[in-house]
Amino acid sequence: MRSPLKTIRLIASGLMLIILCGCKTYISGLKVDPAFTYQSAVSGHIAIVGIVSSVAPLAAADIATYSNQINTQLNDKRPDFVLISYGEVVNQLGPENHAKLLNDIQTIGTPSTSSLDVLRTPARGYRYILFSRIESDLINKFTMSEETPIKGIRPITSRNVTASLQVVDITDGKIVWSASAATMLQNATGVVPIPKKTRLSEKILNDAVDSILGGTSAKPEDFHYPPEPSLTNVLQELFRGLAKHMPDK
Repeated sequence: MRSPLKTIRLIASGLMLIILCGCKTYISGLKVDPAFTYQSAVSGHIAIVGIVSSVAPLAAADIATYSNQINTQLNDKRPDFVLISYGEVVNQLGPENHAKLLNDIQTIGTPSTSSLDVLRTPARGYRYILFSRIESDLINKFTMSEETPIKGIRPITSRNVTASLQVVDITDGKIVWSASAATMLQNATGVVPIPKKTRLSEKILNDAVDSILGGTSAKPEDFHYPPEPSLTNVLQELFRGLAKHMPDK
């Protein structure tokens, strides 16, 4: 006879319906310069210059994708803002100047004096630049017990990302808007039922389940966990939350 744990493993291996759980974005450290108002943001135009990561280097294609997500969320939440897209900024600055700008943001957290000089060229057509930095990207696997409609265990994989967003006035290099956000998304499978019929005593079965649910002997390989939510999906929610806190009418 199979043990309850082996039975649970077999059931889990055939049950990989992925459920995207709800998320919540938490905003912290919001700072707004009094001079950065809704009117100044609309008239000054904002250039999306890119995103960097303190976790791991980002591929060029990913930088473009995530930067465009910022653009999309700002267009949705503040449609009157005039935005210069990431692609336009790269074309204006050229690959070398743009790479230096992202390196400045990566290493010192803001554009250097030389990068600001390049950005101030009158033909650019914008007063503000906006950029983001991924500060952390944590993936966790765990289980939750379920009682209804069936008693069982639900394997879950979560992804928790923290990122900052800053707006800089290139006329003086001053940060006029900044905030950080933390967003978590979860993927979950269907509930793995606990077998009702077994020759083990109820106490032994409960001890085994308790162990799976977080005891010291619980092992990740006991379940087939769902894949982690994509960074693209998490950042979409994160940037949506930050966009809501931009200056409004």
